[in-house]
Amino acid sequence: MIPAYLPQLLLEAVVTTALSLILFRTSLTFLAIFLGAVELIITIMLPPNSVTGLRQDSLIYSSLLLSTLVFFGVLLVFLSRGVDETRRLVFGLFFGIVCIFAVLWLVGFNGIQIFFVPAIFSRLLIILAGSILVVYIYSQLYQRLPRIPGIWLILLALLGASAIDQILLRATQGLSLMLPQRLLPPPSLGMQSMVRLGIVLWFSGVLALIGRYKGFQVEEFPVGKRFSLTNFITYRQQYEIARNIAIRDELTGLYNRRHFNETFPREVERAKRYNQPLSLAFIDIDHFKRINDTYGHSAGDTILVEVAQVLMNNSRDIDIIFRYGGEEFVILLPSTSKSGAVTAMNKLRERVSQIDISGFGSEIKTVTVSVGLAICPDETSSGSELVTLADKRLFAAKGAGRNQVVATEDIPTTITTT
Repeated sequence: MIPAYLPQLLLEAVVTTALSLILFRTSLTFLAIFLGAVELIITIMLPPNSVTGLRQDSLIYSSLLLSTLVFFGVLLVFLSRGVDETRRLVFGLFFGIVCIFAVLWLVGFNGIQIFFVPAIFSRLLIILAGSILVVYIYSQLYQRLPRIPGIWLILLALLGASAIDQILLRATQGLSLMLPQRLLPPPSLGMQSMVRLGIVLWFSGVLALIGRYKGFQVEEFPVGKRFSLTNFITYRQQYEIARNIAIRDELTGLYNRRHFNETFPREVERAKRYNQPLSLAFIDIDHFKRINDTYGHSAGDTILVEVAQVLMNNSRDIDIIFRYGGEEFVILLPSTSKSGAVTAMNKLRERVSQIDISGFGSEIKTVTVSVGLAICPDETSSGSELVTLADKRLFAAKGAGRNQVVATEDIPTTITTT
């Protein structure tokens, strides 16, 4: 016999997951607002705040789903946007909800059956602890078990955060004794645990599928440094500003070579771990010295900025773009086959050739780029060899006439010259 609450729970799982992914894709701010609303619902829904007088099974199972949804959202942001955005999300949610309840309390909202300050605050602390722990658990597993499949890392992280959530919730259950009116006993701990496990499996599967087919732009593990829970909890604004300056190219706003040296080894290891292709593209502006000599260095800088803008506007969110030095750029394309990377680079090459430089003069008609491509782990599993291979093919592209993409050892028979 199917429990009466199961169809409702399945529908809630599908709808809330879809909403989270849509809002995340649209804007991280929208996702934060949605998760904030979910936290508000949780604090009112969970006993002892709820005083509906109805059987609590569906109510409690829905609240377990929503609390796990918060951990899912936090882990999604962590895997896709890195430590800084996750920190802002977690503390923004917590302090935002605290402020909302503080305002309600100040204006005299005194419906004690719903607005029960000790229970609300304890629930928010539980959500805060779980949100921090889901990041910490995943990070520790990632660093200690480097070859474990991604779905297990996600599953164990969500399971650990959910277990902490349940333990702390049980530990604060005594707060319900302070209420003048109590509800019917909640479902057994065993049933709650089984339902929570099912919810965790659902969200783990969703995250694993996203990671497999969409790819993640992960920024959380600087090379040679372990993830620090203290640094994650402590928001150091000046440090963040200084780091952002250190990893960005001042002229184009792209990541610089320093950041490439940090990011590239991590992406190579990720590609090997998940057996996902990682394409590396070296891009060089053709005849850039002639541009500088003809129009001046100010025009050269303008063209560098224009090319960088084209690269950013015509790349995916998961692609990572660097100014490697001078007129040379590098793009990392996670989860991208060689054929897909060739198509993407030819698209970029065509868009660059459309940059309008007529305002500088008529001596040079168009800006073109040459591209060298290599792929990991199909062609090599070594990061240094991958760089050498892509660089070698870039020189081959320039030697064969420029304005083309070379992705093999064979020079193309059709050559488009500048």
